[in-house]
Amino acid sequence: GQTVGAAGWPPSDNTNIIQLNEFGKIIEQELIKSGQIRDEIKLDTYAIMPNHMHCIIHLQRAASRPPLQTGLDNVNHNHTISSFVSGFKSSATKRINIVRETPGKLVWQRSFYDHIIRSDRSLNAIREYIIHNPEQWETDIENLINL
Repeated sequence: GQTVGAAGWPPSDNTNIIQLNEFGKIIEQELIKSGQIRDEIKLDTYAIMPNHMHCIIHLQRAASRPPLQTGLDNVNHNHTISSFVSGFKSSATKRINIVRETPGKLVWQRSFYDHIIRSDRSLNAIREYIIHNPEQWETDIENLINL
């Protein structure tokens, strides 16, 4: 298996403690695939944890698309963080449910948390948080071992 947490920007000497199981590998594959097929996003650093994930996504305008017009009626709603997350969750859920033979069963919580990164300083701090998040899993309140 692959030892994962962060990928993309992190230094090559980064070692993490999260070992992906079959479902974690599906999630990682679908995340990478989403970044490849959606030209409006660029994946940066990510960490897949046992019960959640962190991911930095850069939204970018594809060269083939015209600039967005002003006004809500002219915004292309197919190229948003929400549409990316929805598509990613849907693809990963379908594959996971095939493996575990549970068609239609929920995999993800309904919502997600997003944050606009406005500076290089903030970007680097969030990258560091994501990179080191797997190291904190043993003491994380969400880890069932700690309940």
